[in-house]
Amino acid sequence: MTPKKWEPTVRKRGDSWVVDCGHVFGQRIRKQFATVEDRDEFIAAKIHDFNERRKQQQVDAKNKSVLRLGSLPDGDRRNIMAAVLAIEKAGGNSSHLLEAANYYVDHLLSVKLNRTVAEVVADYQDAKTKAERSPRTIRSSRLRLASFVEQYGNRLIHSVATTDCEQWLDAGGWRKTTRNDQRRALFGLFKYAMGRGFCKVNPVEPIEKVTTRKGKPAVFTVEQARTLLNAAANFIPTYYAIECKNPLRGSVKPVTDSETIAEARAQLVPYIAIG
Repeated sequence: MTPKKWEPTVRKRGDSWVVDCGHVFGQRIRKQFATVEDRDEFIAAKIHDFNERRKQQQVDAKNKSVLRLGSLPDGDRRNIMAAVLAIEKAGGNSSHLLEAANYYVDHLLSVKLNRTVAEVVADYQDAKTKAERSPRTIRSSRLRLASFVEQYGNRLIHSVATTDCEQWLDAGGWRKTTRNDQRRALFGLFKYAMGRGFCKVNPVEPIEKVTTRKGKPAVFTVEQARTLLNAAANFIPTYYAIECKNPLRGSVKPVTDSETIAEARAQLVPYIAIG
């Protein structure tokens, strides 16, 4: 980035001019001139002096960096070379090393705490409880994030990338509406994490929602309604169980906890009956 051009401040005072250089030379320099020629000559000289000082400072800074690099321990020089090789392997070059370092500082070192996904999810649920959200909402959030915690629970939350979130959504095998609900739950988690300073960005934001289209409403016959209610009364919820993490593979399994099954049926049957 080109350094900002510096010029002294000029003010008219009666028939003369006051030129104020501020403190850029270590002390405040301010002079009054009766003629335009003397004023402009002084301004040109000070701008030249300022530019020469800036050039010398840049040379001094470069020399200091070179001296520091030459005095680095062998281990540090090997680490720098390894970082350059890693960037080149990914298709970049040594000029990208500073960008990588700045990204690391902005996104990793600047977070308040190194919190894992599991810890932040637990905090997130506690926050919902303190906010007096309904038990159903809290339970729904916990169930939707359960498999995400199982897969990424030990990861630091600021290290989770958009590709990780997208892979989790793809592996779920959910229908369109359910996938959008899962995305919304995950988005809420990272929004909470950003608000607490645990991560700098929300990796879910770039992931598009799946487009859903609603068809025309259908009218059930009495027999169809009876079949639907019987199915709801015998409904058994399922969950996605991860069997292998690399490559990611899993399957949908039925819930075996009787209390969970009873709660699911108690919610489903009235919903369908009223509908």
